[in-house]
Amino acid sequence: MDASGRLDRRGLRLLGFPVTVNNGFWLFLFIVFAIDPGPDGLVLAVALAVFTIIHELGHALVARRLGSEASIALGFMVGYTAYAPRRPLGTAARMALSAAGPVAHIAVGWLCLLPWAQHPLDLDPIAASGAATAIWWAGAVIGAANLIPVWPLDGGHLLSAALQPVFGPSTPRVVIGLSATVTTAGVLWAASRPEWRSLVVVGALLLWSQISALRVSR
Repeated sequence: MDASGRLDRRGLRLLGFPVTVNNGFWLFLFIVFAIDPGPDGLVLAVALAVFTIIHELGHALVARRLGSEASIALGFMVGYTAYAPRRPLGTAARMALSAAGPVAHIAVGWLCLLPWAQHPLDLDPIAASGAATAIWWAGAVIGAANLIPVWPLDGGHLLSAALQPVFGPSTPRVVIGLSATVTTAGVLWAASRPEWRSLVVVGALLLWSQISALRVSR
């Protein structure tokens, strides 16, 4: 995910960018491994860590290209790239910045799957390997999911950038409100389908973030 804001210069540096790793990041990886404490669980935990970093580097590198300073923070289940523009960014620039993370995420995920399959939709050889399945979920699937146009996913930021010329300063609140409505409908739908109920927790976390953001924006 990307967000403009104050840069945090503490922590490590990667390709010149400050990187802050919060305890929640390690806790999330530990939980992932604890659920499946074997080789496949280890591959999934490592893949999630690597792809999260690649995703945020995608945002940060484009931010640098656009003349902005950037820093990366890794937390529980998420990563964030903060950037401080030296000049106002246009619609195309902000959309490119938001898209850069998922594009890098999906592209590297596809490359990592080449030993097993020609593309991420070639599911039979991927499903035959636990390691390939872990990389598929951590890379292609999560990267693509970030393009869903709801806040705070990158797709939501893309939508916000596209609507900015129409709604002006009220754009974030409009997008967050639409996102909360869509997410609520999605949670209710998933709850009514036994095969999709595992997504209710993810949807609930998104909805909690959206409601919190709406309260702050008042």
